[in-house]
Amino acid sequence: MSEKDFSLSKSFDIFRKNSLDALKNSSKRVLTKVREKAESFAKSEDPFDVTNREVDARLKESQANEAILCLNQAIKTDKGTYKSYWYYRLGKIYNDYIKSADSALRSYNEGLKYCDEGSPIYVWLHDGIRKSLESAGNQAADKNNLVGELRKEAFLVSKYATDQTYDDGALLKTEATDGFISSDRAFCESFCSQSYHDRKVLLVVDKYTNLNLSSVAVVKKSDIPLTGIIFPAGHPLERQLYVGHPYLPKKYLPLEEHQLVFIEDKIREFCWLMQCLGATRITITAKNESEQNESNSIRKNISIGIRKNNLDKVSDYIPNINGSSEKQSDTSLTEQISKAINLNQSFHPTRRPYIPEDLVWLQGEPSWQRLCKQRVQGALLHATETIETQKSCMINSAELLKIKGELKSLFDLSGNWSQEMDKKLQQKDNAILSFEVDFAPLSQFESEDCQTATVSQPLTPSEEEYLGELKFMLEDGEIGPRERKMLERLREKLEISASRATFLEESLAAPALSDDEKEYLEEVRAVLEDGEISPRERKYLERVRLKLGLSEARANEIEKIA
Repeated sequence: MSEKDFSLSKSFDIFRKNSLDALKNSSKRVLTKVREKAESFAKSEDPFDVTNREVDARLKESQANEAILCLNQAIKTDKGTYKSYWYYRLGKIYNDYIKSADSALRSYNEGLKYCDEGSPIYVWLHDGIRKSLESAGNQAADKNNLVGELRKEAFLVSKYATDQTYDDGALLKTEATDGFISSDRAFCESFCSQSYHDRKVLLVVDKYTNLNLSSVAVVKKSDIPLTGIIFPAGHPLERQLYVGHPYLPKKYLPLEEHQLVFIEDKIREFCWLMQCLGATRITITAKNESEQNESNSIRKNISIGIRKNNLDKVSDYIPNINGSSEKQSDTSLTEQISKAINLNQSFHPTRRPYIPEDLVWLQGEPSWQRLCKQRVQGALLHATETIETQKSCMINSAELLKIKGELKSLFDLSGNWSQEMDKKLQQKDNAILSFEVDFAPLSQFESEDCQTATVSQPLTPSEEEYLGELKFMLEDGEIGPRERKMLERLREKLEISASRATFLEESLAAPALSDDEKEYLEEVRAVLEDGEISPRERKYLERVRLKLGLSEARANEIEKIA
């Protein structure tokens, strides 16, 4: 090879090497740029899409717990932009995959803290709450506690939903509206059997505009017949507040009247109870608690007794109260009580002390219960008792303020708030009534004629056994001579007096029942035609009992003679 050829070959090698190096460097730069572009693209992708894609992938692989971890991480890092949505997805997984309605409800309620009222996500969250409540209701033995909340949620969704749809294309608003109609009917039909706290205060309206009130139950006037509520004559009225009786589920009174009516009812029941326990005299002293009315006291002398030998229920005899005010006061609650209770009669007891079963307030008065025990089991001749009107007011001052705030916000929107409503929501003075009771000595009732008691008196185990044998023998009609001898031997064995045995037999032959009690007795006998009362029949009888306004104790007594 010549020197020239060698030089050309050498130059070519150098060129080739430089070209290869340049190509390598160029490729490296291109790859670096491509990688940088890819990394930049990855970094610029919306975290919302990334999280949603990952959650969907986890759920597709049936990895619900991993999807929950992913959402919790998103919630932790989110600055607030998508937080309500992540909570919505979290609640949906808990409800649809984990089957935990409680966890779902917590998630949905948390999400509501991060969204505006009426926004699309607000609607989705409330719809999620509605579905979770439905799931919880399907699993609960008692659905009454959930029906009110379910109704509220269905109403909110139907109110704010527009053209939003479910995954299957169904309109959210349509389903929520149908759900509200159904839940509203269920709410009204079960109203009187719901917790007293949830139905204590009732607002009657002409149409539903807002059910999201925590202190007041709202029912449309046209829906009232479904509830079975019993109102005073001329009621219910629209935009009127009512208060429910604590022990008679169907009884509701206007807010401004309930305290006076309840305290009057309570006084009458106390006097009736004392009368059944053998009282000869009751003296009531009443005064307002406030200092400005301290001197406006009323002294009443009440003489009570038994009007007839056979007292079967409180409606047969109402104790009579009469008194005169020593000083008039237009604002005194004691004066109102004086005017409301204005009767005058005097009697003397002739029947051995007993506790009637048709009492309403006794179950909530421990001091009355202790007095009854002392009187029936001991030789009590004198007793004192105090009744405060404030304790007969079902709404305290704190509750009144809360109710006032919610209603003012509701009525201000329609311009229906008035000074009259303000006046109705004012707390009244507390009146204190002091009772002095004198009883007849028990020795007065030792004669044989006074040994019997009403059917309402609780039966002893021996009397229960004797009554059961009586029922068996009366199934075929009259009791024959042979059966009569058997009964007499049983009576002596059980140590039951002849007069008491006669009374028990007469109670079966001709029980003294009111029309409502007779109706309940007929229902019980119809059920017993097939044998024992089944759980389903027991639920039916319970509905009948509530409808007729009978106490559990009285219903049990009626079933014993069925």
